[in-house]
Amino acid sequence: MKATDTTGLVGEDAIKSVKVEGSQLLVGTSDNVASEAVFETGDSNNYDISYVKGVLEVTDGTETDPVKPGNVVTKNHKGEKYGLGETVRFEIKVTNIYDEPKNITILEQEGVEFVEGYDNEFEDVQPGDNVTTYAEYTVSETDINKGIFRNEVTASFSDGKSFKNTDDVTIEDPTPAYTVNKTIVDEQTVYKVGDTIKYAITVKNTGNITIESINVTDHLSNASGKVTFTDLAGATLNKSNNTVTIDKIEPKGEVVLKCEYRVVRADAGKKIVNTAIAKSDTEIRDPDNPDKPIRPVDPKDSTDPVSVEKIYTLTIHYVYSDGRTAAPDYTGKYLAGEAYGPIYSPTIDGYTTEQNYVRSGEGGMPPMDAEVYVVYTAIPTTVVPGTDGAGGNDGTTPATTTTGVAIQADDNGNVTVTPVVDDKVPLARQNLDDHDCCILHFLLM
Repeated sequence: MKATDTTGLVGEDAIKSVKVEGSQLLVGTSDNVASEAVFETGDSNNYDISYVKGVLEVTDGTETDPVKPGNVVTKNHKGEKYGLGETVRFEIKVTNIYDEPKNITILEQEGVEFVEGYDNEFEDVQPGDNVTTYAEYTVSETDINKGIFRNEVTASFSDGKSFKNTDDVTIEDPTPAYTVNKTIVDEQTVYKVGDTIKYAITVKNTGNITIESINVTDHLSNASGKVTFTDLAGATLNKSNNTVTIDKIEPKGEVVLKCEYRVVRADAGKKIVNTAIAKSDTEIRDPDNPDKPIRPVDPKDSTDPVSVEKIYTLTIHYVYSDGRTAAPDYTGKYLAGEAYGPIYSPTIDGYTTEQNYVRSGEGGMPPMDAEVYVVYTAIPTTVVPGTDGAGGNDGTTPATTTTGVAIQADDNGNVTVTPVVDDKVPLARQNLDDHDCCILHFLLM
C-alpha cells in the first residue's frame, strides 16, 4: 500500500516522515502537496494513524488583524506645500489582492474629482494586477485654516472587501493681507470751481483668508469740504463720520467704492490730495502657534495732488496826482474769466477823476494779478472853509460822472486798460476834449 493512496495506515506499516508544501500569495485557498513520504514496519498493536495534507488559506484581513492599506491601495502627490487655489493631483493605484478576477471601484471623498479621461471603475482585473487613475483637488480657505488637507480614497472589490488609505497634503500658512488703492477717475490737468473730482477706492484681498469688517475712511487735504460717496458696492455708509464698512472680502476678491468732491471757490489755487485709510477687525490663530493672533497690516493710499484753478487779486489804489493816498485800496479776488464790477471810485470833495469805476472787460478777469491806480486831480476852485475834502463813496455808489476803465487781457496775454463811458462804450469812441486832465496808471503783479 502506498501512502499517497490513503490517509489511513495500519499499525504494521507506519509512516515515519512526509514533506508537505503549499503556496498561496493572494487572498484565497489552495491544497497543500505531500511528497517524499518515508515508511517503516510498525507494530500491529499500534493504532491506525491518519494524516491530512491540509489547506493553505490567505484572508483579506480581520477586524483585529486587518490588511495593511498600502498593500491594496496607494495614493500619492507631488510637491511639498500648496497654496490657496492651487490644484493637487493625486495618483491612485489599486492592486487586486484576490486570486480570482475582480471588478474594482475607486471612490473619492467630497471635493476631490477624478481627472477627465481617467476611470474609477475597472472590470475583470486579473489576480495580482493593478490599476491606476488620477484625481484632483483645489485647496480651499478651510484647508488654509487647518494647515493640512487629508485625502481619503476607498477601493472596493466585487464580492470582496473595501480598503481605505489616506494622503496628507501640506498647506501654506494663513496670511491675512489686503490693499487699498485710491485713484482719480478721468483726471483733469486743472480743475475749475464747480468741477467735480471723481475718485475710486479699490480694496483688494491679497492674502489667503477672508478679511472681515473693513472700515474705509476718506480724507481730503487742502479742500474745504468732504467727499460724497456715490457707489457703495453693497457696503454700508456711516453718515456721521463718512466711513464705509465692508462686511467681508474673500481671498483674491475686491470691492470698488466710488466717491466725488465738488470744487468750491475756497479751493481755488490749492492742490487737493485724497487719502483712503482702511482698518479691519480680522484676527486669526496660527495653527502652529494658536496663542499668537495674526492680524493684517491696515493699508492706506493717497492720490497725487490735483490743481485747482488759481484765483487772482485785483487791487485798486486811489491816489492824488502827487502820489499821496486819496482813499483806502480796494482788493477783490476773482477767477480767470470771471466778470466783476463796476467798482465805483470814491468821491472826494475838491478833486475829480475820470476813472469813476473799474470793471472787467471782455473775457473777464485776466489770468494774473492786476494792480490799478485811480488818480485824483484838484478841481481849480476855492475850497469852502471848514471842509477837509474827504468823500464818502465806498465803491458801491455811482459817481455823478460816467467815465471809467475796463480791465482785460489782450491776445498776447497782457493786461490792458481801456477807458469806457457809461460802463458800455469804450472812451476811444467818445469826445475826449473835456477829459484831458485824466491820468491812469496800472501795474501787473
